[in-house]
Amino acid sequence: MTGDVLDYDVLLARYQSNLVNTLRNFGFAADYLDLWVPDEDLSRSLLNLLDAAATAGRTSLGIRLPAAAWPVLDAAQFRGELAARGRVRIERKPGSVMLHADGLQSPQSSPSPMDGTATKRAAAADAPAGHKQRIPDAPLRQPETIASPYDRNLEMLVSAPWPSPAPPDGAVQASAEVDGLTLDAWIDPHDHLIGAMTCRGARTAVAERLMGALARVCQGLPILEAADHGVIRLECRLRDEHAPRPLPGVVIPEAADPAFAVVARLLRALLADYRRRSGYSETANTFDPLPGAEWTQAEDGKRRRMLEAAIRLGRFASAGVNIVAIEHDVRVVISIDGDQAPIHAPSMLELERRIKRLVDGRLEVFLTEIKDSNKLRRREDRA
Repeated sequence: MTGDVLDYDVLLARYQSNLVNTLRNFGFAADYLDLWVPDEDLSRSLLNLLDAAATAGRTSLGIRLPAAAWPVLDAAQFRGELAARGRVRIERKPGSVMLHADGLQSPQSSPSPMDGTATKRAAAADAPAGHKQRIPDAPLRQPETIASPYDRNLEMLVSAPWPSPAPPDGAVQASAEVDGLTLDAWIDPHDHLIGAMTCRGARTAVAERLMGALARVCQGLPILEAADHGVIRLECRLRDEHAPRPLPGVVIPEAADPAFAVVARLLRALLADYRRRSGYSETANTFDPLPGAEWTQAEDGKRRRMLEAAIRLGRFASAGVNIVAIEHDVRVVISIDGDQAPIHAPSMLELERRIKRLVDGRLEVFLTEIKDSNKLRRREDRA
């Protein structure tokens, strides 16, 4: 694919502006720029930009920089880093410098935290000046294993009956490949929804099951939503609700298990291929799914019975959970009786996951405000 020519200063200014004014998907015309994170170190920032382009399948790129960037571009260490990514030519012009990169190679994936590579990288960073070296990461491979909580639910998901839909008429076929594992999707060019998804070339049982699960999760999603959140949806679908969280804080699927890194790479490359084949250029993801037909068509009484049945199946049956209201078709407002209140945040998340799984995946659970029972404090607040 022919390369773009980017003005680095303009690109950086737009990134910094969007960082403040835009929630997500910064609206760049080139999809790979959504993967780019600038760095205060110009050399590292440029390498990140080349890696982002290569990840999205670009093979060449031009970057225009101010003339003051020449000392960085001319440094031997930086040129060595560039050589590891492809053929690079640097051209000085009046008032600017041009960096031309061809034959870009996809950056290698981050290893599992358990393989010791992170420790080696830290040791290299602490080495004396002049002795640091770049430690290459292992390339992405078809996953042979996946953590036991995911593996158990993966087997259950792909063994359940699922009518694989036929490719819709007039759909655009897009493809992505990692280590011989090829993901094909047929996408409607009018609404950009994924009508069907299949995989080829799986050499391991885990890879084959993972792609089967991905097809179920992405069926009917917009391709942009699948690229943005498909791997997150898959990880949540496979995570055991009673298992410990795989990571503290925000769970990033690729960090939770290396098998998800292949899924993330395939989905991003699938979007890039669809853009090339269809001319699709949208970058703002406004997808907001609606509840399923069973929920939307049910009257209030039936909805409450569905929710109560889900609550009774868990450890919340004796917790005095009351359904206060159902707002805007998706907000389930609850209260907790007497001494049971307030319910802890992890328990609320567990309850919400149970309701999403057993009733409808679009529902959200909210706890009613607990008013202060101290009359003196309430009087002071009013004053």
